[in-house]
Amino acid sequence: MAKDTADRATVVTFVAKLLKSEPDMAYSDMKKKCKDAGLHIYPLIVGLARKELGWSSAAKAKPAGKRGPGRPRKNADFATNAPAKRGPGRPPKVRSMGSTGDAAGALAALEREFSKMREALRAIADVASHF
Repeated sequence: MAKDTADRATVVTFVAKLLKSEPDMAYSDMKKKCKDAGLHIYPLIVGLARKELGWSSAAKAKPAGKRGPGRPRKNADFATNAPAKRGPGRPPKVRSMGSTGDAAGALAALEREFSKMREALRAIADVASHF
C-alpha cells in the first residue's frame, strides 16, 4: 500500500493494532513498522489510535462548557454591547473615550491626583528634614 493512497482511518487502525499488541512501543519503532507497511505516521495518528482503543486520558480532556481565554461567551448578546464578566483578579475592561468631554474630565482627574501626590511628597520631605 503506497503512502499516498492510504487514508487516515487506515493508518489509525494500523497503529491501533500495533499499540494493542505492544502498548509500550516507542514512537520510533512505530514509525519504522509503518514505513515498512508503506504508511506515513505522525504524532496525531498515535493520539487518534489511542482514542480508538479507548486509552485517551480523561484528565487531558477539556471539561464540557469551558471556553478558552479570549473566546466570547456562548449565546452572548452582542447587540446590547454589554461588557462581559471578567475572571477573578482581572481588571475591568476600559471603554474608549467617546468625546472630548470625557478626555477633559480624565485630564482634570489626573491633575488632581498629581497635586495630591506632590503634597504628599512635600509632607514626606518635611518629616524627613527633621531627622
